[in-house]
Amino acid sequence: MNKQLLSILSVVISILLALVAWLYFNRIDEKRINPAQVLPDNMVLALELNQSHQKLLNLDDPTFMHRLLQNDALKEGYQELLFIDSLLQENSIIGNWFNKGKAVYSLHTFENGTVGFLLGVQTLEEVDSENALDFFQKHFPGRFKMSKRKLMSETLFDFTDFKTNQTFTVAFKNKLMFFSPDGSLVELAILKLNKLIYDKPQEDQLGFVKSNLEGMYFHINYENLRGFLKYQVNAELGLEMNLLAKFAERSVYEVKLDDEDMMLKGAALTHATQFQFLDLMNAQAPIPNTLVDDLPIGLNFAITLGFNGYANWHKNVNEYLLSSKNYNTYKTYVDSIENALQIKFSEKLAANFGNHAALLSFDEPGLWKDSSYVVAIELNDVNAVSSLLREMDVAHKKRDAQDSTKQPLDSLFYIKHCHLGDAMKFYFTDLVEGVFANRYVIHHNYLYLANNASILNVMESRWKNEQLQNKQENFNAFQERLSPQSNIEILIFNEHTPKYLLNYVTRHWFSKIHQNMGTLKRAQFTGVQFAGSNDKVFATQIYTRFNLSKAQRDEQVWAIQLDTGLAIKPAVVFHSQFATNVILVQDYKHKLYLIDREGKILWTKILDSKILSEITEIELYNNSEKQFVFNTSHQLFIIDCKGNNISGWPVWIPTSTNYPVSIIEPNQDRNYQFFLTGMYFKVSGFNAQGRLISGWNPREVWPNLKASMSLIKFKGEQLLAALNEKGQISYFKLNGTAFTEIPGDTNSTWFEAKITQQDTGSFKIIARDSMGVCSYVISSTKPSKFEKLENPIIEEPQMSVKPIGIYSYGNLFKEADNWLIFADETHKLNLYHLK
Repeated sequence: MNKQLLSILSVVISILLALVAWLYFNRIDEKRINPAQVLPDNMVLALELNQSHQKLLNLDDPTFMHRLLQNDALKEGYQELLFIDSLLQENSIIGNWFNKGKAVYSLHTFENGTVGFLLGVQTLEEVDSENALDFFQKHFPGRFKMSKRKLMSETLFDFTDFKTNQTFTVAFKNKLMFFSPDGSLVELAILKLNKLIYDKPQEDQLGFVKSNLEGMYFHINYENLRGFLKYQVNAELGLEMNLLAKFAERSVYEVKLDDEDMMLKGAALTHATQFQFLDLMNAQAPIPNTLVDDLPIGLNFAITLGFNGYANWHKNVNEYLLSSKNYNTYKTYVDSIENALQIKFSEKLAANFGNHAALLSFDEPGLWKDSSYVVAIELNDVNAVSSLLREMDVAHKKRDAQDSTKQPLDSLFYIKHCHLGDAMKFYFTDLVEGVFANRYVIHHNYLYLANNASILNVMESRWKNEQLQNKQENFNAFQERLSPQSNIEILIFNEHTPKYLLNYVTRHWFSKIHQNMGTLKRAQFTGVQFAGSNDKVFATQIYTRFNLSKAQRDEQVWAIQLDTGLAIKPAVVFHSQFATNVILVQDYKHKLYLIDREGKILWTKILDSKILSEITEIELYNNSEKQFVFNTSHQLFIIDCKGNNISGWPVWIPTSTNYPVSIIEPNQDRNYQFFLTGMYFKVSGFNAQGRLISGWNPREVWPNLKASMSLIKFKGEQLLAALNEKGQISYFKLNGTAFTEIPGDTNSTWFEAKITQQDTGSFKIIARDSMGVCSYVISSTKPSKFEKLENPIIEEPQMSVKPIGIYSYGNLFKEADNWLIFADETHKLNLYHLK
């Protein structure tokens, strides 16, 4: 090649290189940066959308969203978002940014548990930060006080809004505006934007998800989500929180809303070097979930792992366990079981595993949550696994081991003993850690393991009666929208899952969830699916089906087994700790139960005998904490919401009683007094500290009283009144002296009487004698008024469910519908929702 040609080619190449460089840098200069790319690294959740203002206003258009926003907590957050949005929309120029540019609304978490909010929006044109004060003063005259500060070479503006007394920070850079009530988030966004030129943002790796320029996108950061949630749940959820943190790095979803459902389609990204939970599905082709057709009703959730041959997939399990520093611990645990039984079972068992394993959680009233987990494993050879498990049981018996797992259900031939303990975590990761395999049953080609026989018995009963999820019409419609193949499938059953959450959340969230249970259950089913990958990017979708047309019908909410029959009328009281109503009942063995409205027994307490009074709420300490007062024949109790006796209580009733306690508060100052009509011509009075009151220590009365005391006012005097055995009313001052200024009706002998205050100057006695029912109004200024009453006709409430024996009925939980609580002939306490 001659020199001339070489020189021409060099000139051409130089021109081309210059052109490419110019085009590249020109593109970079003109490139509009997506605000989602520069969200600070402590982002938990983010919503990204175009035409954001209109979309936020229309977000509650679907029927289910409108109903969800009836939840006070959701509504409060949504309205706060609208406020921030509308604040900036007041200006036409800024409003145009929201209509034409991208906007991101994001939540961020900090180490101290606080949560911050950041808004990032494309400005369409560069804004001179030095003119920012003029900009805001021009469009919001007299409303803001502003100060400015420097961050490296950038200017940040801190505002105080005189209209709302709120503060916020604003910054402008590279055709982006950042807005946050927390100035540190704006600082972090600016710093990340400055680094963008040198580092490709991780968000770009999931950019292919955003196929629709007009779409709405949802971002999740799993590590930060764990950091956010750990302040909303109690310590019992530590293992699950750790699993969430190492599940993946982040996900991006495109959101599609409708009246009946919500679909989020997108992808999840795992760490570039760290082996995370989703990486278990590396090189795994999606497969159908064969377990779903055998799922019984009554589940909180079902998490299914699908893999292509266990032997090959276990390599990924080992890598995950090594990465999470669990491998040696788990392997040592399995080895210890083999040594104890002298059986090498680990490889034999694994050789017969199929392509699926699952963790199931049941909502079963009366069972503690740890007894309601089941591990399900698909088997290639049912006979081989059955033989191995029998061999292990024989070895266990030969060693004369103490069997700590013996259950009353041993006679049920289909539920067998198992001696694998917590070994399943070695095969299927810490997802199933803590589920001890003490019992098992094999159904179709699945092995089901649990820590007791009770939940397996429940499953067997539902299989036998075909009480299956796939027999539910709504579930089948939901299932049709899910992908037919996946590698991880999480099915959430919202009819039960909110109750499951109550086991773990803090007091604040317990109250929120409990009070809005009906709203949360409108999301009837949710399915989360992930497909395998070869490049650490996993296709995923979340589908939620909403229950909009559920028939308005009576339904049983739960049934709980009591030790014996119901001894007292169920009482619905307010639980201060959880800020919700709960149920108190006592059975014939004198056991007192506190049960929440979802069927969980919170505690039990053995009393000396049957409760004679109503269970009454009081507040002793002016701290919004409620206590419960009631009496038996020998003791007067005041207990707190946890079932603990208040200091100084219970007190012994000197002469015992056959009547309910009378609770009075003479000055409405929580200085309670408690009076008990005793036997043998005695009445006892106690103060709030449990000490006998002077004058009632106890007080001798004549004639003997045959009813509880009532507090009335007469001639400016506070009095205690009760029916005596002569059939007349006895009156006493609060100091214990008799009050004789009210004449009795010596012509009548009353069998029973009810005494109530009419107004400040009169009270009414409704009494029954041999001639019928009479009303007496006794006044300090007017003659007494007598009236013969018709015997009342007691009408039974019209209920489609006929209760047996003692029951409580009505608007027990302060809602529009009625509720019914009763115990049936099998001593099961039933709660019915009557619509």
